[in-house]
Amino acid sequence: MPIVVLLVLLPTGSVLAAPTGIDQTPAESGSFLSTGVVLLAAVVAAALIARFRWYGLAASPRRSRLFAPEVGLALILAMLVLGPIGARLAQASFGITIPEEAGATEMPLPDQGVLFIGAALGQGLVLAVYLWLMRRARRPSPDARFGRLRAALAGTAALPAVWPLAAAVGWIAGAISSRITGRVPEPVAHDLLRTMQDSPVDLWLVAISALVVLVTPLLEELLYRGLLQETLRTLGAGRWPAILMASAVFALMHWQNTAPHAVVSLFVLSLGFGWAYERTGRLTAPIVMHMLFNLGNLGLALLLG
Repeated sequence: MPIVVLLVLLPTGSVLAAPTGIDQTPAESGSFLSTGVVLLAAVVAAALIARFRWYGLAASPRRSRLFAPEVGLALILAMLVLGPIGARLAQASFGITIPEEAGATEMPLPDQGVLFIGAALGQGLVLAVYLWLMRRARRPSPDARFGRLRAALAGTAALPAVWPLAAAVGWIAGAISSRITGRVPEPVAHDLLRTMQDSPVDLWLVAISALVVLVTPLLEELLYRGLLQETLRTLGAGRWPAILMASAVFALMHWQNTAPHAVVSLFVLSLGFGWAYERTGRLTAPIVMHMLFNLGNLGLALLLG
């Protein structure tokens, strides 16, 4: 889900860098698809990707440089700082008390929603700067092969191939974790999803559902693809090295709120997001993929709850 997952403010003063999210391994999202079907779908997806070389990026459109590396690094830092500042201001304004020794699951859903909105507003300032830079650079160029609609359709078409692979990797990682620890992984691997499962159906549940499906993907893809992956490219990294490094950061940033086996799954999912960004040259593609993924996870979790 968004730049990390919930802004969990702990007494030590640590605040995660982004709004609430619900990223978790899709393999653990519910029982509608059996493990065998998931693994079979992953094998088919992998075979198709290899057969048609969909992983290739040689034909990807060239993008005009949006900003210098130092500007990209400054915007990344601003996003990591403004999110927690926004959450702190929201906490102080609404008198929210953070449990001293508890995680996100111990906070009432309305309190989490207020922190989410505060963080999103803070990071929205970076989004405004990014949009201004895009307009100033007239990017994408007029000869770009992917318009917004085509990029959205490309992201929608790519998700069915990426999701089974992430699900299969999550299932394998969960099986290994279970063998090592002797504990069966939680069916729902993300803190916020568990909180939402236990919450009554009210305005806050609807509002947070809308935020994690619409706002979280926008902000996270801006950070990890639009800023981090783009900055790595401007620093000279190749397309796939930039995707791999950005995906590693994406997965690790979810570590505090997501089960370890799900973090491995998120890394694979993020590879798909990064590929979609490079292949289309537009953030629209990974944003749409992320929105659909969050929507699917949220729907399954609430149905199971």
